[in-house]
Amino acid sequence: GGFCFCFCDKMYPQFPSPVISPWGQNLLNSSDLDEYEKEINRIELVKAKEKKLKKRLLESTNTARHCLYNGDQDLFNQKMVEVESISDQIAEEYEKIRITNNAKEIFRDESLSAVMDNVIRLKALIEFLKTGKLISRTQFPFYSNEEYLSAVIVLVYDLSRYATGCATKRDVQSIIKARNLVEGLLAQLLKFNFRNGHLRRKYDGVKYVLKRIESVLHELSSTSNIQNTKKDGEEEKNEKSEENEIISVKEMQQLRNEMEKYDEEREKVIKKCREIQKDSKNAVYELHRHSVESSVQLLNRAKKAILELLPTIISFPSLRYGSFSDGIEEYSEAKLFHGWLTEKRILSRMELFEFINNDEFYGALSDFTGELGRFAVELATQRDTAALKQCLETDLVILNRLNGISVHQKLEKKLDAIKTSTDKVETLYYELSLKS
Repeated sequence: GGFCFCFCDKMYPQFPSPVISPWGQNLLNSSDLDEYEKEINRIELVKAKEKKLKKRLLESTNTARHCLYNGDQDLFNQKMVEVESISDQIAEEYEKIRITNNAKEIFRDESLSAVMDNVIRLKALIEFLKTGKLISRTQFPFYSNEEYLSAVIVLVYDLSRYATGCATKRDVQSIIKARNLVEGLLAQLLKFNFRNGHLRRKYDGVKYVLKRIESVLHELSSTSNIQNTKKDGEEEKNEKSEENEIISVKEMQQLRNEMEKYDEEREKVIKKCREIQKDSKNAVYELHRHSVESSVQLLNRAKKAILELLPTIISFPSLRYGSFSDGIEEYSEAKLFHGWLTEKRILSRMELFEFINNDEFYGALSDFTGELGRFAVELATQRDTAALKQCLETDLVILNRLNGISVHQKLEKKLDAIKTSTDKVETLYYELSLKS
């Protein structure tokens, strides 16, 4: 391909001749990415709807909480109806996605989880005002354990504000109720082994809230005729015996067991995925050294490790995102490179791995072009123009197909990497054509 100049009466530039040959046009199974494009379009529609619902839900929960503190019962009731309606709509949308994808659960992004936390937090505050107890986990089947814990931890800040308001009215009994709930919650949270993250950061503030409420009680006892509210002796024993009534210790124990089990499985997945990534990377390295048999052994070992983790991923779907997904990408990238070197074609999605999802397939394709770029450098040193052109055609076929798919930010970076790799191979092909 290139531009030609014609010395005639008039000079016209010619259109570039086709770079992709009939061989290249049949490299990629288009149906693999057609389904991906449809899925992305469906997700974009859901996200657009979700964005509007999320904004309305945040406004409604904040307004309802504000009305609750200010005693505006009518507006509070109106906003609570909106909160219930919008929450149900979001739950229905996610249930449709879950059924469509035949999944046990659907991973929600952090921004939506933060808004859904607000719903639990508001309902937990209402439950406290009605009963003096912590709201039960069983009332929120749509929510994850982390979302529930996050919300009840943040609830203590509402209780601190509530206690301050009660202090202006000398309502000591209500302040004591708030203190007892915060104290009981802290006692239960101390038994959890939170790993570094948002729950750990939120939990660290609970003890300061308890100290603040106790300071309010102490200040009240010092500035009025109210008796000292510090607990001692028999009263402390009685309040400890009521802990089961304020907070369900059994439910907290179950919640802790579930989270510990999840963390235990998470550690196993992370450890196993290191082996998957290591074997997959070494397989690529062996392919660059032309040790095909060694690469096959490494790929088989990586696939065996992936299959061993599948039952855990099915039981805990949120563990797929992160190390496991990255491991599948690395394995698929190595498999694509092996297939291209040995069969001179791009393997289909199902040939790579039966359980690979669309994002992982997209990522594997983009990373595969990077390996082609490295292989192209070796071909250029050997002055193998025909094989180098095959590398260029493969890159162009992948780039042209993926370029039209609207993807999220992480995969947009992958597309930039494909463009960079293609430019490098194109430059190599051009420089080699000058020397041939």
